[in-house]
Amino acid sequence: MQREKILVCAIVLLLSLGLSGCKRDRAVAEDTAAFVNEQEIKLDQVEKIFRSRTAQSSQPLALEDAQTLRLDILHQLINDEILMQQAARDKLEATEAEVDLKFTEFRQNFTEERFQEFLKEQALTVEEIRAELKKSSTIEKLYNKEITSKISVSDAEISDLFDKNKQSFNLPDTWHVYHILVAPGSNLPKGPGDTREVDAQAVQEAQDRVVSLLRRVL
Repeated sequence: MQREKILVCAIVLLLSLGLSGCKRDRAVAEDTAAFVNEQEIKLDQVEKIFRSRTAQSSQPLALEDAQTLRLDILHQLINDEILMQQAARDKLEATEAEVDLKFTEFRQNFTEERFQEFLKEQALTVEEIRAELKKSSTIEKLYNKEITSKISVSDAEISDLFDKNKQSFNLPDTWHVYHILVAPGSNLPKGPGDTREVDAQAVQEAQDRVVSLLRRVL
């Protein structure tokens, strides 16, 4: 990103935020990327996200692509800040208890060793992750209040849309599976009562097949 002084005034009409106008008489520091009302967005915020998103890339982005990505990141930060300011006015900020729950759910995806590796790879701290979770939870609450709660779609409307657009969905064949029986086989001679005994190898093979099927189902 060219380190130009960027002053941004953004208005989200959908939410009728009523944000104040841009103040162009303020001094803009060299490390300023944008202002949203009185809140400053720094260039290093953009760069940190940019490095995180490109860390796993096998080759560096072309200059034009890198500039585009940085601008996209900046736009996202601006939009997020607008929404966070509106959520604060509506008293919809996520609570610490809600953030704790989100963090626990996020943390369950990692072993302790892998979690520490993730933090190192992304150059993140636990506090920064919690901040992002708080932001996403807060914005979700705002969306639910301003948008989701005002949407009402009946089952009849859903069925009608589906019937008129079946070809567009291009759905594959599906099955409802209630039970899968995997019986261990055996080459051992029949036992009393015309039954066939099962050896340990057959049981293990059956268990392996059950695990394989479960993985396919999941």
